[in-house]
Amino acid sequence: MHAEYSPVPHRRLIERHQLNAYLQVFNAWNQRSLGYLANISCFGLMLHSRLPLIVGAEYQLYLCLPGLDGQTHRLDFRASSCWCRADPVAGDYATGLQLLSGKREFAQLAAELKSYFSFVDPVQA
Repeated sequence: MHAEYSPVPHRRLIERHQLNAYLQVFNAWNQRSLGYLANISCFGLMLHSRLPLIVGAEYQLYLCLPGLDGQTHRLDFRASSCWCRADPVAGDYATGLQLLSGKREFAQLAAELKSYFSFVDPVQA
């Protein structure tokens, strides 16, 4: 049986969260935000930023991660920029960064994010 469309407005039961409010990437030298985490693996990440990053440059960076204890935790890492492309639709830049340090922490973070954002089939749960 299919649910029918109802023109009656209803309230959202689950609050939406903007990821870019939580997953900012900062320059460790001046503590300024470079942009937002777009995706992640144990080898690197893709960053969305207002300005392009220099390809081939090394960066000392950190992420501020919300903790279960209500505190913000800092994840420091070094990364090298492999590519940078303008995104004309979003009006920003996407940069691929290869991790030079912090690989274990990024592997753990990638696994936690995958688990958090994965949908579990209730039949198999």
